[in-house]
Amino acid sequence: MERHLELEHQKDLSRIYELFSVLRDYYKLGVKRNKTEQEIGIFLKSKIGSSIYQINLRILKKAILTTQKLIKCKTIKKCETVANRELNKLEIGAIKENNIYFSRMIQVLKDIYLQKNVINLKNEIQIMENDSDNY
Repeated sequence: MERHLELEHQKDLSRIYELFSVLRDYYKLGVKRNKTEQEIGIFLKSKIGSSIYQINLRILKKAILTTQKLIKCKTIKKCETVANRELNKLEIGAIKENNIYFSRMIQVLKDIYLQKNVINLKNEIQIMENDSDNY
C-alpha cells in the first residue's frame, strides 16, 4: 500500500507542477506584453475554462488526500534502524511540505478562476524562483 501511495504522490506532484508551469508561463507572457495584473487574470481565466478548472481542482484535492494517507502510513511504519527512522522523518517532512504546496495551488487556481486574481500565482512564482536559487 505504501508503495502505491508513493507512486500516486509522485504522479500528483508531476501533474500539479505541470499546471503551475503553464500558469507561470502565461503569467510571464502577460508581463512581457506589459499587461496589468487584472488583464493577466482575465486572460488566464479564459485559458483555464470551467472543465480544466474542475479537473485540476479535483486532482489537487485528491493529491491532498493521498499525502494525508501517505503521512499516516509512514507515521505508523516501524523502522528497524536509527538511519531508517531518520529517513522516514525526512520523508514525512517532505510530504507535509508537498501537502502545503497543493493547498497553495488550490488557492492559486481558485483566485484565478473565480476572481481573476493573480497575486497568489505571483507569490508562488517568487517562492519557486527563490527555491531554485537556493540549489
